[in-house]
Amino acid sequence: MNNQTQPRRILVVDDEPSVAIMVSDGLEMLGDEYEIDIAHNAYEALKKLQEFPYVLVVTDYNMPEMSGLELFQAMQHVAPETRVVLMTAYGTEKLQEQIRQLGLAGYIDKPFRIEEIREVARRAVRHTTQQQADSPSPAAPQMAEEVNRCLKELQVQTGARCILLVTSNGFAMDMTGQTRHLDVISISALVAANFLAARELANLLGSRASAFKSSYYEGDEYNIYSYEINRQFLLAVLFGAECKPGIVWFYTKQTVSELERLLAEQSQPLTFSDEEVESILDWDFDGFSPD
Repeated sequence: MNNQTQPRRILVVDDEPSVAIMVSDGLEMLGDEYEIDIAHNAYEALKKLQEFPYVLVVTDYNMPEMSGLELFQAMQHVAPETRVVLMTAYGTEKLQEQIRQLGLAGYIDKPFRIEEIREVARRAVRHTTQQQADSPSPAAPQMAEEVNRCLKELQVQTGARCILLVTSNGFAMDMTGQTRHLDVISISALVAANFLAARELANLLGSRASAFKSSYYEGDEYNIYSYEINRQFLLAVLFGAECKPGIVWFYTKQTVSELERLLAEQSQPLTFSDEEVESILDWDFDGFSPD
């Protein structure tokens, strides 16, 4: 086994602490070669996935802010090699078909016996081990560290309040700076919705082969400059009136060039399904405030 000196990590994601602990305790019985971590929401999970390589994520489906399926979609930009098992009390035929189409490792209906989830986890890990037998270890944690370094450097260079790296479907992949009291979820969705609107505007203007690359919002206290990366990610810089827009523009362009290189292997053509369009445009931005 290639990972004899390093335990295989499994991440349990559930917003109900009692369920997360129960599942974690059950998976601990898989053996000493496994290390089980817990995240209580999808954003905490994405942060952990950037820090450590996981062979498996076992996540609840119905969570606030980001569902288990939305977490799986966001993971394709952060940890595409990690397998995902969905726990759900809503096992409709439509959901089961969606799980099959997306290629999840499996799902399990609630309520379940803990042995059931151990068996699903065993099968998923065996599949991952077979796939990785002749492959080098993934470099996702190292890449995530490099990406975060770029964001931190940009914040220092511009004096921005915070920097967000957002996926094209509106999820915050990484961030740095002062995010306390910020509604990061709504800001990320709004940035994505703005680029979606720009793409539709480009289509109306007859420019289907290209789209607007950047956008700028000027407010009384805060401004947001956003730039598209590899047609799959969005870099959003939130800065105050004391920062010079020209400096923000200059260093953001430099950072985008470096991020394009770092994220090249993660990128896919930027496309939106009808469901993604509805998801992005249905966000409730009432009460959105940077303060």
